[in-house]
Amino acid sequence: HTEKNLRSLLAQQTPVIRPNFLLRLLRGQMDVDASREGGQSLRFMDITFVSDDFSVMVVQLDSIARFNAEPSEEQWALARFIVSNIGTDLIEYPHKAFAVELDRDRVAIVCNFTAEQAEGGERVTRELATALKGMIEERFKIDVTVAVGLPHSGAKSISESYAEAASALEFRIVKGGGTIIYFQDITDVHSHYYYPVDIEVQLINFVRSGDADHALQLLDTIYAMNFESGSITPEYGKCLFFNITSTYLKIMNATGMDQNDILGPDIDLVKDIFSYETAEGMHKRMKRLYEILAESMVADKSGHSAQLLQDMDQFVDEHFTDSNMGLGMVADHFDMTPQYVSTFYKKQSGINLSDHIAKKRIELAKRHMADKEFTNAQIAQLVGYTSDVVFIRAFKKIEGVTPGKYRELVMSCVSDETG
Repeated sequence: HTEKNLRSLLAQQTPVIRPNFLLRLLRGQMDVDASREGGQSLRFMDITFVSDDFSVMVVQLDSIARFNAEPSEEQWALARFIVSNIGTDLIEYPHKAFAVELDRDRVAIVCNFTAEQAEGGERVTRELATALKGMIEERFKIDVTVAVGLPHSGAKSISESYAEAASALEFRIVKGGGTIIYFQDITDVHSHYYYPVDIEVQLINFVRSGDADHALQLLDTIYAMNFESGSITPEYGKCLFFNITSTYLKIMNATGMDQNDILGPDIDLVKDIFSYETAEGMHKRMKRLYEILAESMVADKSGHSAQLLQDMDQFVDEHFTDSNMGLGMVADHFDMTPQYVSTFYKKQSGINLSDHIAKKRIELAKRHMADKEFTNAQIAQLVGYTSDVVFIRAFKKIEGVTPGKYRELVMSCVSDETG
Protein backbone atom coordinates (compact mmCIF):
# COMPACT_ATOMS: atom_id res chain seq x y z
CA HIS A 1 0.00 0.00 0.00
CA THR A 2 2.83 2.39 0.88
CA GLU A 3 4.65 1.57 -2.36
CA LYS A 4 1.46 2.22 -4.33
CA ASN A 5 1.06 5.64 -2.69
CA LEU A 6 4.69 6.49 -3.39
CA ARG A 7 4.35 5.51 -7.05
CA SER A 8 1.17 7.59 -7.30
CA LEU A 9 2.97 10.57 -5.76
CA LEU A 10 5.91 10.04 -8.10
CA ALA A 11 3.57 9.95 -11.10
CA GLN A 12 2.12 13.30 -10.01
CA GLN A 13 5.61 14.78 -9.94
CA THR A 14 6.52 13.49 -13.43
CA PRO A 15 5.84 16.88 -15.18
CA VAL A 16 8.54 18.37 -12.95
CA ILE A 17 11.00 15.47 -12.79
CA ARG A 18 11.05 14.79 -16.55
CA PRO A 19 12.06 18.32 -17.73
CA ASN A 20 14.70 18.47 -15.00
CA PHE A 21 16.15 15.15 -16.14
CA LEU A 22 16.23 16.24 -19.80
CA LEU A 23 17.81 19.56 -18.84
CA ARG A 24 20.62 17.76 -17.02
CA LEU A 25 21.16 15.54 -20.08
CA LEU A 26 21.47 18.66 -22.26
CA ARG A 27 24.03 20.16 -19.91
CA GLY A 28 26.10 16.98 -19.82
CA GLN A 29 25.41 16.34 -16.15
CA MET A 30 24.20 12.80 -16.89
CA ASP A 31 25.06 10.11 -19.41
CA VAL A 32 22.58 8.38 -21.74
CA ASP A 33 22.27 4.64 -21.29
CA ALA A 34 19.45 3.47 -23.54
CA SER A 35 20.67 -0.13 -23.42
CA ARG A 36 20.05 -0.55 -19.70
CA GLU A 37 17.02 -2.83 -19.41
CA GLY A 38 15.85 -1.43 -22.73
CA GLY A 39 15.44 1.97 -21.11
CA GLN A 40 13.09 0.54 -18.46
CA SER A 41 14.65 2.62 -15.67
CA LEU A 42 13.32 5.85 -17.17
CA ARG A 43 9.75 4.78 -17.78
CA PHE A 44 8.51 6.25 -14.51
CA MET A 45 9.18 9.61 -16.23
CA ASP A 46 7.45 8.44 -19.42
CA ILE A 47 10.83 8.42 -21.19
CA THR A 48 12.05 5.54 -23.34
CA PHE A 49 15.04 6.02 -25.63
CA VAL A 50 15.30 3.83 -28.75
CA SER A 51 19.11 4.17 -28.98
CA ASP A 52 22.11 6.26 -27.96
CA ASP A 53 21.91 8.27 -31.22
CA PHE A 54 20.69 11.83 -30.73
CA SER A 55 20.51 15.28 -32.26
CA VAL A 56 19.33 18.48 -30.57
CA MET A 57 17.64 21.55 -32.00
CA VAL A 58 16.97 24.78 -30.11
CA VAL A 59 13.90 26.82 -31.03
CA GLN A 60 14.14 30.53 -30.21
CA LEU A 61 10.76 32.28 -30.05
CA ASP A 62 11.66 35.61 -31.66
CA SER A 63 8.19 37.14 -31.27
CA ILE A 64 4.64 36.11 -30.38
CA ALA A 65 3.13 39.48 -31.36
CA ARG A 66 1.33 37.91 -34.35
CA PHE A 67 0.11 35.07 -32.12
CA ASN A 68 -1.26 37.56 -29.56
CA ALA A 69 -1.10 41.34 -29.85
CA GLU A 70 -0.77 41.71 -26.07
CA PRO A 71 1.55 38.88 -24.99
CA SER A 72 1.41 37.90 -21.33
CA GLU A 73 3.19 35.21 -19.35
CA GLU A 74 0.21 32.95 -20.02
CA GLN A 75 0.54 33.53 -23.77
CA TRP A 76 4.29 32.86 -23.66
CA ALA A 77 3.61 29.59 -21.79
CA LEU A 78 1.02 28.65 -24.41
CA ALA A 79 3.49 29.42 -27.21
CA ARG A 80 6.15 27.19 -25.60
CA PHE A 81 3.54 24.45 -25.19
CA ILE A 82 2.68 24.66 -28.90
CA VAL A 83 6.33 24.50 -29.97
CA SER A 84 7.03 21.58 -27.62
CA ASN A 85 4.07 19.53 -28.81
CA ILE A 86 4.58 20.16 -32.50
CA GLY A 87 8.29 19.39 -32.15
CA THR A 88 7.58 15.99 -30.61
CA ASP A 89 4.64 15.12 -32.89
CA LEU A 90 6.30 15.84 -36.24
CA ILE A 91 9.24 13.44 -35.98
CA GLU A 92 8.99 10.32 -38.14
CA TYR A 93 8.22 6.95 -36.54
CA PRO A 94 10.12 4.96 -35.24
CA HIS A 95 12.31 7.90 -34.20
CA LYS A 96 11.30 9.79 -31.08
CA ALA A 97 11.55 13.38 -29.82
CA PHE A 98 11.40 14.99 -26.38
CA ALA A 99 10.88 18.67 -25.61
CA VAL A 100 12.20 20.70 -22.69
CA GLU A 101 11.68 24.41 -21.96
CA LEU A 102 14.98 26.22 -21.49
CA ASP A 103 13.73 29.74 -20.92
CA ARG A 104 10.75 32.03 -21.38
CA ASP A 105 11.40 32.19 -25.12
CA ARG A 106 13.44 29.06 -25.81
CA VAL A 107 12.65 25.36 -26.21
CA ALA A 108 14.98 22.43 -26.94
CA ILE A 109 13.87 19.41 -28.98
CA VAL A 110 15.89 16.22 -28.35
CA CYS A 111 15.66 13.88 -31.35
CA ASN A 112 16.35 10.18 -30.73
CA PHE A 113 17.03 7.98 -33.78
CA THR A 114 16.78 4.22 -34.01
CA ALA A 115 20.16 2.51 -34.21
CA GLU A 116 19.28 0.92 -37.57
CA GLN A 117 18.49 4.32 -39.13
CA ALA A 118 20.94 6.51 -37.22
CA GLU A 119 22.84 7.41 -40.41
CA GLY A 120 19.73 9.19 -41.67
CA GLY A 121 19.57 11.32 -38.52
CA GLU A 122 20.78 14.47 -40.24
CA ARG A 123 18.10 14.18 -42.93
CA VAL A 124 15.38 13.56 -40.34
CA THR A 125 16.55 16.53 -38.28
CA ARG A 126 16.60 18.87 -41.29
CA GLU A 127 13.13 17.79 -42.36
CA LEU A 128 11.84 18.22 -38.80
CA ALA A 129 13.38 21.69 -38.47
CA THR A 130 11.84 22.85 -41.77
CA ALA A 131 8.41 21.40 -40.99
CA LEU A 132 8.45 22.69 -37.43
CA LYS A 133 9.35 26.25 -38.42
CA GLY A 134 6.84 26.31 -41.26
CA MET A 135 3.91 25.08 -39.19
CA ILE A 136 4.62 27.28 -36.17
CA GLU A 137 4.95 30.45 -38.26
CA GLU A 138 2.16 29.82 -40.77
CA ARG A 139 -0.46 28.18 -38.61
CA PHE A 140 0.20 29.67 -35.19
CA LYS A 141 1.81 33.01 -36.19
CA ILE A 142 4.79 32.55 -33.86
CA ASP A 143 8.08 33.84 -35.29
CA VAL A 144 11.00 31.53 -34.53
CA THR A 145 14.66 30.87 -35.22
CA VAL A 146 15.77 27.21 -35.22
CA ALA A 147 19.35 26.14 -34.46
CA VAL A 148 20.35 22.53 -35.15
CA GLY A 149 23.27 20.50 -33.81
CA LEU A 150 24.87 17.50 -35.55
CA PRO A 151 23.73 13.92 -34.87
CA HIS A 152 25.96 12.15 -32.31
CA SER A 153 26.19 8.66 -30.88
CA GLY A 154 27.19 7.58 -27.39
CA ALA A 155 26.81 8.57 -23.76
CA LYS A 156 27.64 12.27 -24.34
CA SER A 157 25.68 12.58 -27.59
CA ILE A 158 22.90 14.82 -26.23
CA SER A 159 25.20 17.33 -24.54
CA GLU A 160 27.53 17.42 -27.58
CA SER A 161 24.70 18.12 -30.01
CA TYR A 162 23.14 20.67 -27.66
CA ALA A 163 26.44 22.57 -27.40
CA GLU A 164 26.55 22.72 -31.21
CA ALA A 165 22.95 23.93 -31.44
CA ALA A 166 23.67 26.63 -28.84
CA SER A 167 26.71 27.74 -30.86
CA ALA A 168 24.61 27.84 -34.01
CA LEU A 169 21.99 29.96 -32.26
CA GLU A 170 24.68 32.54 -31.46
CA PHE A 171 24.91 33.13 -35.21
CA ARG A 172 21.38 34.54 -35.08
CA ILE A 173 23.07 37.93 -34.62
CA VAL A 174 24.72 37.43 -38.04
CA LYS A 175 22.07 35.58 -40.01
CA GLY A 176 19.10 37.35 -38.41
CA GLY A 177 15.93 36.01 -36.85
CA GLY A 178 13.46 33.79 -38.65
CA THR A 179 16.11 31.46 -40.05
CA ILE A 180 17.24 27.84 -39.64
CA ILE A 181 20.90 27.66 -38.65
CA TYR A 182 22.78 24.35 -38.94
CA PHE A 183 25.98 23.85 -37.00
CA GLN A 184 27.78 22.38 -40.02
CA ASP A 185 27.09 25.63 -41.92
CA ILE A 186 28.93 27.85 -39.43
CA THR A 187 32.19 25.92 -39.18
CA ASP A 188 33.79 27.80 -42.11
CA VAL A 189 33.78 31.36 -40.76
CA HIS A 190 36.34 34.17 -40.80
CA SER A 191 37.97 35.58 -37.68
CA HIS A 192 38.19 39.12 -39.05
CA TYR A 193 35.97 41.94 -40.29
CA TYR A 194 36.12 44.65 -42.93
CA TYR A 195 36.47 48.20 -41.55
CA PRO A 196 39.78 49.66 -42.76
CA VAL A 197 41.10 53.03 -41.60
CA ASP A 198 40.45 54.77 -44.92
CA ILE A 199 36.78 53.72 -44.80
CA GLU A 200 36.48 55.10 -41.26
CA VAL A 201 38.03 58.39 -42.41
CA GLN A 202 35.50 58.60 -45.27
CA LEU A 203 32.64 58.01 -42.84
CA ILE A 204 33.93 60.73 -40.51
CA ASN A 205 34.28 63.21 -43.37
CA PHE A 206 30.79 62.51 -44.70
CA VAL A 207 29.23 63.06 -41.28
CA ARG A 208 31.22 66.21 -40.46
CA SER A 209 30.25 67.73 -43.80
CA GLY A 210 26.59 66.93 -43.11
CA ASP A 211 26.37 64.50 -46.05
CA ALA A 212 23.92 62.04 -44.47
CA ASP A 213 23.11 60.24 -47.74
CA HIS A 214 26.70 59.22 -48.48
CA ALA A 215 27.33 58.34 -44.82
CA LEU A 216 24.35 55.96 -44.83
CA GLN A 217 25.42 54.43 -48.16
CA LEU A 218 28.87 53.77 -46.72
CA LEU A 219 27.36 52.12 -43.63
CA ASP A 220 25.30 49.89 -45.93
CA THR A 221 28.47 48.91 -47.80
CA ILE A 222 30.29 48.06 -44.55
CA TYR A 223 27.34 45.95 -43.42
CA ALA A 224 27.08 44.10 -46.74
CA MET A 225 30.82 43.37 -46.87
CA ASN A 226 30.73 41.78 -43.43
CA PHE A 227 27.31 40.21 -42.94
CA GLU A 228 25.69 39.32 -46.25
CA SER A 229 28.07 36.39 -46.77
CA GLY A 230 27.22 35.12 -43.28
CA SER A 231 30.85 34.14 -42.70
CA ILE A 232 31.70 36.51 -39.84
CA THR A 233 31.55 35.20 -36.28
CA PRO A 234 29.12 36.77 -33.78
CA GLU A 235 32.06 37.92 -31.66
CA TYR A 236 33.72 39.75 -34.55
CA GLY A 237 30.34 41.13 -35.61
CA LYS A 238 29.95 42.72 -32.19
CA CYS A 239 33.51 44.07 -32.40
CA LEU A 240 32.66 45.71 -35.72
CA PHE A 241 29.64 47.50 -34.29
CA PHE A 242 31.66 48.51 -31.25
CA ASN A 243 34.21 50.14 -33.57
CA ILE A 244 31.53 51.91 -35.62
CA THR A 245 30.09 53.20 -32.34
CA SER A 246 33.58 54.33 -31.37
CA THR A 247 33.79 56.29 -34.64
CA TYR A 248 30.52 58.00 -33.75
CA LEU A 249 31.95 59.08 -30.40
CA LYS A 250 35.16 60.28 -32.10
CA ILE A 251 33.14 62.61 -34.32
CA MET A 252 31.23 64.04 -31.37
CA ASN A 253 34.42 64.58 -29.36
CA ALA A 254 36.26 66.16 -32.28
CA THR A 255 33.43 68.63 -32.97
CA GLY A 256 32.75 69.42 -29.33
CA MET A 257 29.14 68.28 -29.52
CA ASP A 258 27.36 67.18 -26.36
CA GLN A 259 25.94 63.66 -26.56
CA ASN A 260 23.05 64.69 -24.30
CA ASP A 261 22.04 67.37 -26.81
CA ILE A 262 21.93 64.85 -29.66
CA LEU A 263 20.61 61.70 -27.98
CA GLY A 264 19.29 62.84 -24.63
CA PRO A 265 20.58 62.18 -21.11
CA ASP A 266 18.97 58.77 -20.73
CA ILE A 267 20.69 56.99 -23.63
CA ASP A 268 23.88 55.00 -23.11
CA LEU A 269 25.13 54.72 -26.69
CA VAL A 270 26.87 51.34 -26.35
CA LYS A 271 24.02 49.75 -24.40
CA ASP A 272 21.53 51.19 -26.89
CA ILE A 273 23.27 49.57 -29.86
CA PHE A 274 23.78 46.20 -28.20
CA SER A 275 20.20 46.05 -26.93
CA TYR A 276 19.32 44.76 -30.43
CA GLU A 277 19.53 40.98 -30.82
CA THR A 278 20.55 40.87 -34.50
CA ALA A 279 23.14 42.60 -36.65
CA GLU A 280 20.34 43.88 -38.87
CA GLY A 281 18.71 45.62 -35.90
CA MET A 282 22.04 47.12 -34.80
CA HIS A 283 22.70 48.30 -38.36
CA LYS A 284 19.34 50.06 -38.67
CA ARG A 285 19.79 51.77 -35.30
CA MET A 286 23.36 52.76 -36.18
CA LYS A 287 22.20 54.32 -39.46
CA ARG A 288 19.55 56.33 -37.66
CA LEU A 289 22.07 57.63 -35.13
CA TYR A 290 24.53 58.63 -37.86
CA GLU A 291 21.73 60.33 -39.77
CA ILE A 292 20.81 62.39 -36.70
CA LEU A 293 24.47 63.31 -36.16
CA ALA A 294 24.98 64.39 -39.78
CA GLU A 295 21.82 66.50 -39.69
CA SER A 296 22.99 68.07 -36.45
CA MET A 297 26.22 69.10 -38.17
CA VAL A 298 24.20 70.83 -40.88
CA ALA A 299 21.90 72.48 -38.36
CA ASP A 300 24.87 74.02 -36.57
CA LYS A 301 25.75 76.05 -39.66
CA SER A 302 24.47 79.60 -39.21
CA GLY A 303 22.55 79.99 -42.47
CA HIS A 304 20.75 76.74 -42.04
CA SER A 305 20.09 77.44 -38.36
CA ALA A 306 18.23 80.65 -39.13
CA GLN A 307 16.04 78.90 -41.69
CA LEU A 308 15.39 75.96 -39.37
CA LEU A 309 14.39 78.29 -36.54
CA GLN A 310 12.02 80.12 -38.88
CA ASP A 311 10.51 76.81 -40.01
CA MET A 312 10.01 75.71 -36.42
CA ASP A 313 8.31 78.98 -35.49
CA GLN A 314 6.01 78.69 -38.49
CA PHE A 315 5.13 75.10 -37.56
CA VAL A 316 4.33 76.17 -33.98
CA ASP A 317 2.23 79.10 -35.21
CA GLU A 318 0.15 76.76 -37.35
CA HIS A 319 -0.35 74.01 -34.77
CA PHE A 320 0.03 75.44 -31.25
CA THR A 321 -3.70 74.89 -30.54
CA ASP A 322 -3.19 71.16 -31.10
CA SER A 323 -3.19 69.45 -27.70
CA ASN A 324 -0.30 67.24 -28.88
CA MET A 325 1.94 70.21 -29.64
CA GLY A 326 5.22 69.98 -27.76
CA LEU A 327 8.85 68.97 -28.17
CA GLY A 328 7.86 65.50 -29.38
CA MET A 329 5.55 66.77 -32.12
CA VAL A 330 8.12 69.30 -33.39
CA ALA A 331 10.88 66.67 -33.27
CA ASP A 332 8.79 64.16 -35.23
CA HIS A 333 7.91 66.77 -37.88
CA PHE A 334 11.55 67.74 -38.43
CA ASP A 335 12.85 64.17 -37.97
CA MET A 336 15.08 65.08 -35.02
CA THR A 337 15.33 64.03 -31.41
CA PRO A 338 13.37 66.03 -28.80
CA GLN A 339 16.62 66.69 -26.94
CA TYR A 340 18.25 68.23 -29.99
CA VAL A 341 15.18 70.35 -30.82
CA SER A 342 15.09 71.66 -27.25
CA THR A 343 18.78 72.58 -27.21
CA PHE A 344 18.73 74.07 -30.71
CA TYR A 345 15.66 76.24 -30.12
CA LYS A 346 16.95 77.59 -26.79
CA LYS A 347 20.34 78.34 -28.34
CA GLN A 348 18.91 80.12 -31.39
CA SER A 349 15.97 82.00 -29.85
CA GLY A 350 16.99 82.45 -26.23
CA ILE A 351 13.80 80.89 -24.82
CA ASN A 352 12.55 77.37 -24.25
CA LEU A 353 10.29 75.97 -26.97
CA SER A 354 7.73 74.86 -24.37
CA ASP A 355 7.60 78.41 -22.97
CA HIS A 356 7.14 79.81 -26.49
CA ILE A 357 4.21 77.45 -27.11
CA ALA A 358 2.67 78.38 -23.74
CA LYS A 359 2.91 82.11 -24.52
CA LYS A 360 1.22 81.63 -27.89
CA ARG A 361 -1.62 79.78 -26.20
CA ILE A 362 -2.06 82.32 -23.41
CA GLU A 363 -2.14 85.23 -25.88
CA LEU A 364 -4.92 83.52 -27.80
CA ALA A 365 -6.73 82.71 -24.54
CA LYS A 366 -6.68 86.39 -23.54
CA ARG A 367 -8.39 87.29 -26.81
CA HIS A 368 -11.08 84.63 -26.24
CA MET A 369 -11.74 86.02 -22.76
CA ALA A 370 -13.40 89.06 -24.28
CA ASP A 371 -16.24 86.74 -25.24
CA LYS A 372 -18.39 86.21 -22.14
CA GLU A 373 -19.95 83.05 -23.57
CA PHE A 374 -16.72 81.04 -23.22
CA THR A 375 -15.91 79.39 -19.90
CA ASN A 376 -12.32 78.93 -18.80
CA ALA A 377 -12.62 75.18 -19.50
CA GLN A 378 -13.80 75.88 -23.05
CA ILE A 379 -11.03 78.40 -23.62
CA ALA A 380 -8.48 75.88 -22.34
CA GLN A 381 -9.57 73.41 -25.03
CA LEU A 382 -9.64 76.09 -27.73
CA VAL A 383 -6.00 77.01 -27.14
CA GLY A 384 -4.67 73.45 -26.87
CA TYR A 385 -4.90 72.43 -23.21
CA THR A 386 -6.64 69.15 -22.37
CA SER A 387 -7.23 70.24 -18.77
CA ASP A 388 -8.38 73.57 -17.36
CA VAL A 389 -6.13 72.90 -14.35
CA VAL A 390 -3.05 72.88 -16.59
CA PHE A 391 -4.38 75.97 -18.39
CA ILE A 392 -4.85 77.87 -15.12
CA ARG A 393 -1.34 76.93 -13.95
CA ALA A 394 0.23 78.06 -17.25
CA PHE A 395 -1.80 81.28 -17.33
CA LYS A 396 -0.79 82.24 -13.80
CA LYS A 397 2.87 81.48 -14.51
CA ILE A 398 2.92 83.85 -17.50
CA GLU A 399 0.45 86.57 -16.44
CA GLY A 400 0.91 86.43 -12.68
CA VAL A 401 -2.83 86.04 -12.02
CA THR A 402 -5.43 83.34 -12.61
CA PRO A 403 -7.64 83.43 -15.73
CA GLY A 404 -10.66 84.28 -13.56
CA LYS A 405 -8.90 87.23 -11.93
CA TYR A 406 -7.57 88.44 -15.26
CA ARG A 407 -11.08 88.29 -16.71
CA GLU A 408 -12.42 90.38 -13.84
CA LEU A 409 -9.74 93.00 -14.42
CA VAL A 410 -10.47 93.11 -18.17
CA MET A 411 -14.21 93.45 -17.63
CA SER A 412 -13.63 96.14 -15.03
CA CYS A 413 -11.51 98.16 -17.45
CA VAL A 414 -14.14 97.75 -20.19
CA SER A 415 -16.87 98.99 -17.81
CA ASP A 416 -14.80 102.01 -16.83
CA GLU A 417 -14.18 102.88 -20.48
CA THR A 418 -17.85 102.54 -21.46
CA GLY A 419 -18.95 104.46 -18.36
